[in-house]
Amino acid sequence: MRISAGIKTIIDQASEKKRCFYGTTHSERRAMLNLARDGELKRTYCNTYMTARQWDELVPPDRVLYTARSLGERHEQWVFAGHIAAAAHEIDHPWRIHDGTVVIAVSCSPTVRPSSRLRRVYAPRVVSCTKSGITVTTIERTLIDCALMYSLQDVLPMFDSALRKEATTKEAILQECDSLRRDVGGVLRALHYADARSENGGESECRAVIIEAGFMVPELQVEFNIDGIIKRADFVWRLPDGRVIVLEFDEMQKYADPDMTDHRSIKQVVVDERNREDMLKSAGVTDIIRTDYAEVTARTPLIAKLTSAGVPRVPSLWPA
Repeated sequence: MRISAGIKTIIDQASEKKRCFYGTTHSERRAMLNLARDGELKRTYCNTYMTARQWDELVPPDRVLYTARSLGERHEQWVFAGHIAAAAHEIDHPWRIHDGTVVIAVSCSPTVRPSSRLRRVYAPRVVSCTKSGITVTTIERTLIDCALMYSLQDVLPMFDSALRKEATTKEAILQECDSLRRDVGGVLRALHYADARSENGGESECRAVIIEAGFMVPELQVEFNIDGIIKRADFVWRLPDGRVIVLEFDEMQKYADPDMTDHRSIKQVVVDERNREDMLKSAGVTDIIRTDYAEVTARTPLIAKLTSAGVPRVPSLWPA
């Protein structure tokens, strides 16, 4: 089905505002729905569309923001929350939590029938701000809501990132928790383990898996002085028997992105990594483990490596 000149104008106007488009008349809505059925458009929400090509070019956080900007234009009272607010605040988070739902904060208990696409978070005192062109919950409330919705593996990157960027403090999050009349155990757990020294979301997820599997919590970004040359290790365990175990988190970008490799070949990057391992061992490191995001996501390979290396398990402070 061919896109009409009128619909094309609507598409172009929405694209300039970095949002999805929608129909305002019955004929526009019907035409857009038919185009979506033919595969020309992507229906992202009720009466909310993008061209299939534009949608495929966007990463998940941008997809939810384009959708939210369009919905916010039609529902000015909506305050977006949850994973949408996390994307708007530009804090690290796993893209898998973008599940196609729209999350909004409401100040009274919902009286309408629940929708599979629209999730309402009860917040009797909704304080909002504007981020990425939409109205969202504050960073503190966003972190709290996400900690109550998702696993530690999903939310630890958010807490680490927010602290690293100095977008909030642990004290501010606790103060927001004090105003809530509900169990905030998930928030307190995330706060207990949150650490601004974590350099990226992948490292945060890796640490969350380590914690959830019951292993001893590692030190982060430990510096080793090797003949005046400083080398930092991502995760370090110093054990009572004198062993020093290092876990290095490898990003695939490190081997594929020229900007990450300083335009070195993959072979040279691997050689440099081996030289780095030799230097760490000369500084007293006894075991070096390497992992990547695929192993972190799968969990079992990472857990097997930690067990094989002898990283001790400890009693959990936070029962599952």
